[in-house]
Amino acid sequence: MAYPTYNPEWAINDTYIDGITANKIRPDEGLRQYGFDPIDTPTSQELNWQFNNLYQQITELKAQLSTPSQTPINELKMIVGDNRNPSVIYGYGTWSPFAQGRTLIGAGTGTDINGTQRSFVGGSTGGEYLHTITQAEMPSHAHPIKLQYQGNNKASEGSAYAANSEIQQNDIGGTDIRTTDAVGGGQAFNLLSPYEIIYIWRRVS
Repeated sequence: MAYPTYNPEWAINDTYIDGITANKIRPDEGLRQYGFDPIDTPTSQELNWQFNNLYQQITELKAQLSTPSQTPINELKMIVGDNRNPSVIYGYGTWSPFAQGRTLIGAGTGTDINGTQRSFVGGSTGGEYLHTITQAEMPSHAHPIKLQYQGNNKASEGSAYAANSEIQQNDIGGTDIRTTDAVGGGQAFNLLSPYEIIYIWRRVS
């Protein structure tokens, strides 16, 4: 069935055609609660009131549906693929870009899969795109090296060399301690998770 293009108008005027007599009377409490009995005869004024009330309700609902709802102040609008200000797109409000280059986290205390808890205060910011690991953040570890004996000492022992480095024991009981050669570039590593960019706006007025 096609959607009708006309409104269900009924008894728009408040009088009959004579312009004097009221054409609508709201049904009494009994009718509003229980309706007409099988033996009752509804009056034209009661029916006119009911049909006119339905007409007004439908008209109001259609008007609300045809008017886009407005985003309240301090709430966000997320838009995909259109970088225009929402005031241009929707025709209302003052908007400012929000959380540019940042992910959103709900305020409160969260627990990760390892059981670690962290609290986040509303409005706070943090995090970094790249991070250079510090010595304190490195996992505890050791590097195997090869001992090179000379003179009166035993032949070579051990199984691994640090590149271009030696620990030489020149006298029995004496040890010359050296560090291994440095490796690694010291560059920061990427902390970003896979992402997709959208436009986020906050209505400010």
